[in-house]
Amino acid sequence: MSITVRVLVLLCAFGLLSAPVQAQEAKNLEWRRYDVALDVQPDGRMRVTETQEIEYLSGQWENGGRKIPLDRVDNISDVQVSLVEEGGGTRPLQAETYQENGEFQIAWQYPPTFGGESRTFEVSYTVEGVVRVYPDNQQIRWIAVPEERRFPVEESTVTLRLPKAVSLQPENLESYPERLGGEERATQNGAVYTVDGLLAGEGFEIRAQLPAGTVAQTQTPAWQQEADRQDRLNETVKPRNNAVLLGMGLLIPVAGLVGLLGLWFTRGKDPGVGRDAESINQPPSDLPAPLAGVLLDEQADVQDVVSTILSLSERGVIRITQEENTELLGSNIDYRVELIQPYKPQELRAYERTLVDTLFAQGDAVKLSEVKGKFMAALPVFRDRLYDEVVRAGLFKANPEQTRKRYHSLGTGVLVLGILLGCVGTSVLSAYASPFFLFLPALGLAAVGIGLMALSRAMPVRTLNGAVEASRWRSFRNYLAHIERTPDIVEDKGAFERYLSYATAFNLGRSWLEKFSSVGVPAPAWYGQAGPMGVDFDGFNMGTGRYGRRRGGFGMGGGPIIIVPPFGGGFGHGHGGSAGGPVAGGDASGGGLFGGDSGVFDFGNQRGVLDQTSGGFGDLLEQASDAFGGADWGGGGSGGFGGGGGGGGADFS
Repeated sequence: MSITVRVLVLLCAFGLLSAPVQAQEAKNLEWRRYDVALDVQPDGRMRVTETQEIEYLSGQWENGGRKIPLDRVDNISDVQVSLVEEGGGTRPLQAETYQENGEFQIAWQYPPTFGGESRTFEVSYTVEGVVRVYPDNQQIRWIAVPEERRFPVEESTVTLRLPKAVSLQPENLESYPERLGGEERATQNGAVYTVDGLLAGEGFEIRAQLPAGTVAQTQTPAWQQEADRQDRLNETVKPRNNAVLLGMGLLIPVAGLVGLLGLWFTRGKDPGVGRDAESINQPPSDLPAPLAGVLLDEQADVQDVVSTILSLSERGVIRITQEENTELLGSNIDYRVELIQPYKPQELRAYERTLVDTLFAQGDAVKLSEVKGKFMAALPVFRDRLYDEVVRAGLFKANPEQTRKRYHSLGTGVLVLGILLGCVGTSVLSAYASPFFLFLPALGLAAVGIGLMALSRAMPVRTLNGAVEASRWRSFRNYLAHIERTPDIVEDKGAFERYLSYATAFNLGRSWLEKFSSVGVPAPAWYGQAGPMGVDFDGFNMGTGRYGRRRGGFGMGGGPIIIVPPFGGGFGHGHGGSAGGPVAGGDASGGGLFGGDSGVFDFGNQRGVLDQTSGGFGDLLEQASDAFGGADWGGGGSGGFGGGGGGGGADFS
């Protein structure tokens, strides 16, 4: 390839690469001056001459434009655009005019100009029908510097010259918007208006009120009536309405907050019963665990379902046995739930009957893996029965769930009303107030609605008896939550079985299992751990149950089943290793007494151990929670309780 060709290739490549860079280069300018001369003719026409001195800060420029709204003029004609040269002369530029979107548009081109250079343009045109006529005066209003600009203006001087000498009083001269601080000064035959520092998007409008007959040969423009109405709205009605709407926008949320607090205080606050006792080491009444759970957190949830299962098991209504199920994915451990006959439904509460009738609709036994599809449809009924029960027991004034729904629906309605008012108001009433201020009250109303929706959770209110009971049960819950601080966890290991249903209802199940596992607590007597060939390792009695009924299977010794710490800590682990050392009499590497994930270990003297982490009692509670609602069965947390004409735009590119 020759040197010449290589040079051409490099130049072309440079041109191709540099063109996009130049196209993307930021373009910026500012108007040093934007002066306007308004010469009013005796026949009512007005010759407008704009002198625009522009300093180009960066980029390449070669196009200019001006847009003038046609809503407050009758006609625009005789357009001329000139470039002011350095010597003071002018050079006419070819200008194109057309009407589009209710605007008279002027476009022109000029020699390419770059950053660091400046240009001065004169744009002149004649406007017809610009003088407003009233019985006692005439008025001229003109947006001299358009607001539709992308760049700032350092200063602007607007000179109004009338067809004859008149004496204009200061109160007859105004400029807008007032916040710009424009100055007005009367002359022998008109007025001069000045303003500095117009930002991009800020326009400058002037107004002069003339004595009647100043412009002799003129008629009332057709657009004047509507323009006067709009000006009156903009100058008097809108500011007043904006102030009112601003006050409403501030008042509504404040008043709403006070109202919500008052609503809770009068409708949602429980009767005062004094401070709770620090702790009570036994249930303060015979209230079943699920009802105690609803009493404290005002919710009928999955913990209460699992607590009901545990309560029915403790009372000998149902029995749960671990068994192998090779059809399960990810685990072969399943649980068989059996209804112990004779079944006496009259001895059960309504929510308990709902659970039992749903589980055993097809027979006297069901697997936990099969329960979820059956019970989910009955879950709302179960929850309603629980809520009805606490109301029937005189603990709540009304169904807590219905109370929450009622206030939540009311809050949703207020929120929707706020949104609708904001949308309708900004579109329909924009002539009477600014859209921003129109939306403020709607926003405040929406905030009140959201607050009411949030408050709905605290609106269920307990009766006096319910408040007293709740105080006592909170103390008992506090005892259960910190039972490791008392001697009871070591001296009374039977507390695990007696209070497990309460701990579960109080969302303490997981922490309880972990605490009692560290002291070798026996598993509940009603829980059966299935071994090989159907061997049933029973809890306390390997032969006879708590209620005198002979349990299935045959005994493997009189030793109790105890729970192993969940993640090691001195006992053998059931997954091919030991957590704290080899298990005496067992196989530390093989898993448990029978190997694999049986969950049973040999601690010597035929002493069985139920491992929570390998299909043991903790797994039962996990699977029961998933089967009856899919939530956690007990997190161990402490949980809370309670209830002008002209204007337009100027653009350069």
